[in-house]
Amino acid sequence: MYVCICNALKCRQLSAAASDPSVETVPQLFKSCGARPKCGRCMDDMADLMTAVRQPASAALAAE
Repeated sequence: MYVCICNALKCRQLSAAASDPSVETVPQLFKSCGARPKCGRCMDDMADLMTAVRQPASAALAAE
């Protein structure tokens, strides 16, 4: 699924980039994918994706 339409960035690509510990912010996530923010509508979704990727699996199960 596309998360950023402007840059054609998909969830799988962004998840892989977000798992890199050196990527700490959404702008760094864009940069690691070789892109730049354009319209900005995806910024919140990308931040949520970064949080989900970094959340330990045990915490996700406890939240259910």
